[in-house]
Amino acid sequence: MADDQGAWRPHGGCGYYGSDYWSWRQTWGKLVAELAPGEKYLKDYGYNCRIGYPLEVLQSHIAKLGKDSPYIKQWLHAQNAVMEACSEGGSADLSLPDPMTADHDLALMQANDRAYQRAAIAFYRAPDKALELFRAIGSSNSEHKAAARYNVASLLANAKQTRRGAEGSECHLGRSFA
Repeated sequence: MADDQGAWRPHGGCGYYGSDYWSWRQTWGKLVAELAPGEKYLKDYGYNCRIGYPLEVLQSHIAKLGKDSPYIKQWLHAQNAVMEACSEGGSADLSLPDPMTADHDLALMQANDRAYQRAAIAFYRAPDKALELFRAIGSSNSEHKAAARYNVASLLANAKQTRRGAEGSECHLGRSFA
């Protein structure tokens, strides 16, 4: 891969981020600074955290609901727990904040988002649980089903790679969707 396409992951030799990675980080940072400046992990997230898919979801929600929607702030508040999961070590379960009261359409969006966010937390903390959660989303009518199916494949590939030893490295594919 050409150097001008992006940057290699500096630790572990685990693979290539792609050319959009730094752009995603910049866009994410600007949106978070504007919409949720008090959420610690949204702005100070760990290197393992990938933000491509969360950024896509956030931008989609903003396009549907507007930046001033209370749901955008609620979604970001919940996403903060996902970013904590990939930033901080540990095996303790992280829980999402309480859902907001919403009309039917928004309640369905919120239920789908929260299911995906719970699976994303598990992706970083409990891969076996994540596999079960992503499979359920992947077999549903959720707007996240394609990303969930990708993560099922990623988790299965990583489990196989980890069992083989991968020369001492644990590279995780597909984290851009978690």
